[in-house]
Amino acid sequence: MYVGQPMFLKPFTAEATALEIGLQVVWERGFRDVVCSVDRRDLIQALQDDDNHQFLPILGEIRQLLQRNWVVSLNGISREYNEPTDWLPKRGASSPAILWCLLEEPPWELEVLILRDRLSFL
Repeated sequence: MYVGQPMFLKPFTAEATALEIGLQVVWERGFRDVVCSVDRRDLIQALQDDDNHQFLPILGEIRQLLQRNWVVSLNGISREYNEPTDWLPKRGASSPAILWCLLEEPPWELEVLILRDRLSFL
């Protein structure tokens, strides 16, 4: 997981950028069976449309990443059930000195949200 600055990006582009960076990181770390929960279903739909990458090049870049020799599942998830993930860009936005950074261990605030998220599914 990582924290990053949205840098004046529109929400759709910020979400696509986060997905691209996340996919790059897990590829470089050797993961080959990955599940991504995305709270923008329109991003998943845009990635499935062959023509969209002409208008947003980042979609073409993500599609190239997805075509590598690995299994990546993109699952749509409701924003209300994605609190831990929503915490990350908020943390990044409140840290102006950080463009993005990889978190080896989640901060305690995030651990609380993850635990609450897990308990809600029991």
